[in-house]
Amino acid sequence: MTVGEVVVPGIHRIVAPLGERVFCAYLLRGPRLAVLVDTGVVGTPAETLLPALADLGATPDLVVISHADFDHHGGNAPVRAAFPAARFACHAADRAQIEDPERLIAERYGEFVPRYGLAPDPEGDAHVRASTTAVPIDLELAGGERLRLDDDRWIEVLHTPGHSRGHLTLWDPATGSAIVADAVLAETLLTAAGEPAFPPTYRYVEPYRATIAALRRLAPERLLTSHFPPVEGRDEVDAFLDRTEGFVDAVEAALLERLAGGPATMAELVAALHPRLGRWSPEAAVFLSHPLAGHLEQLQETGRVVVAGADGAAPRFALSGLSAPGS
Repeated sequence: MTVGEVVVPGIHRIVAPLGERVFCAYLLRGPRLAVLVDTGVVGTPAETLLPALADLGATPDLVVISHADFDHHGGNAPVRAAFPAARFACHAADRAQIEDPERLIAERYGEFVPRYGLAPDPEGDAHVRASTTAVPIDLELAGGERLRLDDDRWIEVLHTPGHSRGHLTLWDPATGSAIVADAVLAETLLTAAGEPAFPPTYRYVEPYRATIAALRRLAPERLLTSHFPPVEGRDEVDAFLDRTEGFVDAVEAALLERLAGGPATMAELVAALHPRLGRWSPEAAVFLSHPLAGHLEQLQETGRVVVAGADGAAPRFALSGLSAPGS
């Protein structure tokens, strides 16, 4: 049986395997309310989560899904079956993708196929379908709500977009703990052994930067993430946020430098930039398309980048004033 690690009084960290990586759910518990944050993939509840909750003698009243990603809500149905009275909550912006795996695949994981001409990934789509269950969401959270654990202890719900449009963070001012899930992702996701797994998959650049800034203003004592060890102490928190922001700056600089050399498709950008930005396998490097899409869209909005022709279904991007050869 697995018992959740006590991070601070009232907050338990439950670590589960996720392929070569790890996934962390969190239980926040007080006399008035028990809140579970995220449910993992479909097998996580039976293998790890439910045994841990049983050992802790915990019955969640509320299940908060931090954001739309199959490894965060794939276990919703088993958790609903185990705790039928619990209410499920998420942000409105991510609700449709959390409730419907097909929308999650089409709108989040498969959006780059029609938009940027990347190759479909039927094996990856099948893995998402096999790893995900869906239940209706009972309650939408917008950020600004307060969850009462005890008479004098409240948890604040924060809207921290960037990785997804509706990402949520739970902030415990009593202990200075921010349960950030995937709201900030440093410069690489890690394997369980601490090796680079794949790039940070932030998607919306300015919201992501705003989330980093908002977390800095909180000045947490610790960040509790979904795929990293706890980040303890203000110096370490600041360093983690610096690494997160530094990667955003590095992606933009590398993208502009590559485009200064001529137009490129998304696939060409990924191939050119991943050796510069991280030590990921070519298979994992494709996830660099998430931040690159965000930067390309932002740069197009400001007029610094334009579409300059296409290679089949794949648009070619260029700096303003540059065009594709022969155009």
